Amino acid sequence: MKRIAYALAAPLAAAAALAAFGGFGGAGDDKKPADPNQPGSTEVKPAWKVGDSWVVETFADATQARVDKPQQTKPVQWQFTIEKQEKVGDVDAVKVKVECQLPGQQPQTSLWLDQKRLSLVQMQTQFAVQGEMRTVTEKYAHGQLGAPVFVPVTAIPLDIPCFLEKGVKATKFAYTATQPLPPGIKNADAGGFEYEVTQATRPVTAAEMKKYTPLAKSFVKSIQDKPTVVFDMTAGSRQVTQVWQADLPWPVYSTNGRTEARLVKITRAP
Repeated sequence: MKRIAYALAAPLAAAAALAAFGGFGGAGDDKKPADPNQPGSTEVKPAWKVGDSWVVETFADATQARVDKPQQTKPVQWQFTIEKQEKVGDVDAVKVKVECQLPGQQPQTSLWLDQKRLSLVQMQTQFAVQGEMRTVTEKYAHGQLGAPVFVPVTAIPLDIPCFLEKGVKATKFAYTATQPLPPGIKNADAGGFEYEVTQATRPVTAAEMKKYTPLAKSFVKSIQDKPTVVFDMTAGSRQVTQVWQADLPWPVYSTNGRTEARLVKITRAP
């Protein structure tokens, strides 16, 4: 069975990589008065229903041996499906299933987001370890506002911004990531890491949208009719840019420095 290669190869590598780009520690939400010139992120906050699905196409840069220039791999499509609502601890969450659309591909990935804020509270995916696929679960805890969360995966655009309520502006956020150990082992949530992420939002023009390639032309044309917001998120040396548009379930375009992605298809639940 074929496998999609992730940037990290094992659970321990995942934790180490998170520590490398996070690790500021101790930072809280930086609340400031709302800036009237800044677009509101709740304008583009998606409204999901169980059964909704959409397809995202990714384009990854792969550096091969003895090749100085990065080469872009063939596009891969991923289907995101709102599977159900369920509890994650004491949080009312919505579960999103992510599946590769190429036959026989692994891994399978699931996201759980707070129903109210759409902050990521848990991710489960698979990593190749000594020729076998192992399932890894990572939990995220953040403050009252929520927080942008960077996941230890770059092959799929899974990083989630913070959708702030009207009248609230924040630029610095903190969250804690933990990888629970198997049941029966003491200190089951040991090994957590705390990270600081900065987030800025800005408006985007139709001319700028054309620079974000590859983009579906239909989304570029509709920018004049629908609010469109660019999220710029940074944690250490890792940067993520996402373009969100009102009434759409996922960014129309995103890049994490390794993978570009575009939204190509949406199927609404009846």
